[in-house]
Amino acid sequence: MSAKKFDPLPAPGDIVFSLFPEIKGIPSAKPRPALVLAIVEFEDGSRGVRVAYGTSKKTSQHHSGEFTITPKDGPAYIHAGLSFPTKFDIGKQQSLPYTEQWFRVPPAQPFGQSPKLGVLHPSLMRRAQAAFNAAHPLVIEDARKGLDDVKAGRVRDADEAIAKLQRRRQSSPSG
Repeated sequence: MSAKKFDPLPAPGDIVFSLFPEIKGIPSAKPRPALVLAIVEFEDGSRGVRVAYGTSKKTSQHHSGEFTITPKDGPAYIHAGLSFPTKFDIGKQQSLPYTEQWFRVPPAQPFGQSPKLGVLHPSLMRRAQAAFNAAHPLVIEDARKGLDDVKAGRVRDADEAIAKLQRRRQSSPSG
């Protein structure tokens, strides 16, 4: 039996409650905010979303490709639907089916039976764009290195290699 699909799909800029995978292919046990970057189509013709990782940890520390939304952002924080200051990492992205396997309806249900928490307010677009611009070369570099690792036989899967590179970057003090 396949997981229930949520309908309609969210839009880029929406903030959703996701089981963003820490390990490829395995939903996290902890739901967290994720920023919708794009609508994607999978090889089987189904559609889903490309999301960026969100966390309430270490929100005062930023690496390339990260930005934070806090209560100091006033109405923008309220529109985001967040309960805590949240840092989004544009360099840590996943394409996921928009189903119950990967997303949850938040407890407050601000949009009914939908995983949607809120939306990225227009006043935060410059901050988000700066994070995207900073992360973009890192995402491309990780993809290139991941493919090189697959070709060299060091890993079986490019996504696994990319996730490993992203974890290594997150743990390094230089970002």
